[in-house]
Amino acid sequence: MNTWRVIDVGTFPSVRELTQALVEKNIRYTAGAAHQMDLIPLSPRGKIDLALVSVAQLGFNKVATYSEICTAAARENLTLCPAEVGPQLRLQYRSQLTGDMIFIAMELVVLNGRTHIFSLERDVDMVLWLALSPCYPSGHWHRDARFVFVNNQ
Repeated sequence: MNTWRVIDVGTFPSVRELTQALVEKNIRYTAGAAHQMDLIPLSPRGKIDLALVSVAQLGFNKVATYSEICTAAARENLTLCPAEVGPQLRLQYRSQLTGDMIFIAMELVVLNGRTHIFSLERDVDMVLWLALSPCYPSGHWHRDARFVFVNNQ
């Protein structure tokens, strides 16, 4: 898979400053995303190569579970993102198209008894969002759903 973006991680000394940067850039985030950001470990300073792939690009004609998506991605030398990729990518990817939504392939996080992953969206009012989207290991994702993975190629 080709690298889609290279982002910087570990650029903030604390989660509080990372969250403040979102506020300063007028990026909105859901309560779930705010809760999860308070819990994420920050990465050491560095760069991460990211790949953006659809469920169809991973070889599924109709739908696939999150587990199947992650297994297929691993065959392409793609791995789960550190949780910090969600807010960092939101800060560094400001040109997202209106109505576009992408999901961060990451270790599932539990909030209120349900599992979630970060997602990025630009809504019809041109507002950039960082959200925590429901993601169940056996739940089905449509072939057009797109996920960001770490590209290890």
